[in-house]
Amino acid sequence: MIRLAAGLMAPDSGELSVLGFDVVREPQQIQDRVGYMPQRFGLYEDLSVQENIDLYADLHGVDAKDRAARFPKLMG
Repeated sequence: MIRLAAGLMAPDSGELSVLGFDVVREPQQIQDRVGYMPQRFGLYEDLSVQENIDLYADLHGVDAKDRAARFPKLMG
């Protein structure tokens, strides 16, 4: 369900929206807002936790100021 809601999987039937965005038509809009980071099967399993967080922040365009505020919460 989480992968469906994060726009990483398309539903077999029905409709699903998150924060007003359709998961099939606008998955990137959802992913940019919910910050879902999978625990397993990530892009690079050999990266450290910090390296994975940096990678996802880069992919989603999180600037240095926002990272400084968000990272301590994520690592806490």
